[in-house]
Parts: sequence; C-alpha cells; structure tokens
Amino acid sequence: MGYILQRRRIPSFTIAEEALLAAHFTIRRSDSEARPGRRRPGWVGVRDSGTGDAMREGVERDRLEPLVRELLG
Repeated sequence: MGYILQRRRIPSFTIAEEALLAAHFTIRRSDSEARPGRRRPGWVGVRDSGTGDAMREGVERDRLEPLVRELLG
C-alpha cells in the first residue's frame, strides 16, 4: 500500500484493477471474512460497535464496478 501511496503523487501514475485488488488482499489477507482480494457481494459500510448504527455506507453493489473503472480509467 505504501508503494501505491508514493506512486500516486506522480501525475502519470495509473493502477490496474487487478493491482488494486492485490493491494486489498495484502492488507486484509489475515481476515478471510473480509474476502481479501475480492469484492464483497452485499452491503459494505462501517457500523458503530456500540449501537450497531451504520456510520458510513458504500455505494450500491450494482454501481461499484462502473465507479471503480471510472476511478482507475
């Protein structure tokens, strides 16, 4: 991940979707519940551990892949 953060400072830097998923795998490989290197099939967000309330929510799953392609394009 440090590599990506350093390289993104270069205006011509690009990253492929597979490299992004590889970085996710590297970060989350010890947590198989997080589906390291793969997209989650359902709801994604952050819940307050005390109340269970959703604090942040990801985009709807059907909008995810087009948004990732736009971001990386």
